[in-house]
Amino acid sequence: MDRVIRISNQVQRIGGELYQDTTKTGKIRPVPLPLICLAALRWHQLRQAHEAEKRDTKLDPSGLVFTTHAGRPIEPRNLNRSFSRLTASAGLRTIPRRPGHPTRSDQPPGPAPETAAQSGLITDHG
Repeated sequence: MDRVIRISNQVQRIGGELYQDTTKTGKIRPVPLPLICLAALRWHQLRQAHEAEKRDTKLDPSGLVFTTHAGRPIEPRNLNRSFSRLTASAGLRTIPRRPGHPTRSDQPPGPAPETAAQSGLITDHG
């Protein structure tokens, strides 16, 4: 069993719009996972398939692992807020985000866009 996920995309907000794009480097990045994380992701994938079947719909082919109930990308701010709430309730310390990180050379000057990849949004868990 493969214990690696491959991060190939990120969701980010630029100019008020959500975009799904390649990662900053444009490369697929393998990330090794402990077995407990792999089990949780597999369970989540099965639950998504079951929910889609109950609604008589298909899973979104975008490959996003974490989506809204409607199958759309999660708003990065909402993901950050939920993640902060979960870490606080678990008594974990917050690791502050570095201002302006990550940046992309093709973005206009100004505040860095919020990216769901920064908050742990994982895509392409195949």
